[in-house]
Amino acid sequence: VAYNAGPLYVTAGYERHNDVNRQGDEIVPGTIGIRPESAYKVGVQYVFPTKTTVNFIVERLERNAITPDLNERTHTATWLAATQAITLNDDLNFGWAHAGRTPGQPDQGVQDGNGVANGPGSSDNSADLWSIGYKHRFLDRRTTMYFTYSRLDNNHWAHYSLGAGGHC
Repeated sequence: VAYNAGPLYVTAGYERHNDVNRQGDEIVPGTIGIRPESAYKVGVQYVFPTKTTVNFIVERLERNAITPDLNERTHTATWLAATQAITLNDDLNFGWAHAGRTPGQPDQGVQDGNGVANGPGSSDNSADLWSIGYKHRFLDRRTTMYFTYSRLDNNHWAHYSLGAGGHC
């Protein structure tokens, strides 16, 4: 669903997946299993007369967990971003994403940077992503060049990654 009125844009969405198989995350058979997952997202964007665009998104993911202490899926995440037009062809972008804590995490499979394993249950597994970017649109209006820098800050037990393999 989307609503657009001049400088204001609002969007919302919901999805549900039945019988999601997370048995590959199980240490003890039957503790995570095949369960439904759902998510909703609400976003708002506003463009000010100063050519500043501000965006905010909140997202909630839910897993109907068999064992809440092993549920690393349920959490709330947010995104806040601002884009400032510098010229007709150039923008400066700032963004901050936050992934909130989950009710649990897999047992015996998550280790901190020192190799210490954390047991099941709530832990400090939230994370923040900071981004800055510059975008230039060429005069042909078919070519755009952009540069970005992002920093991912995982809290002690978080294991988010900017790319496959967890190299952050």
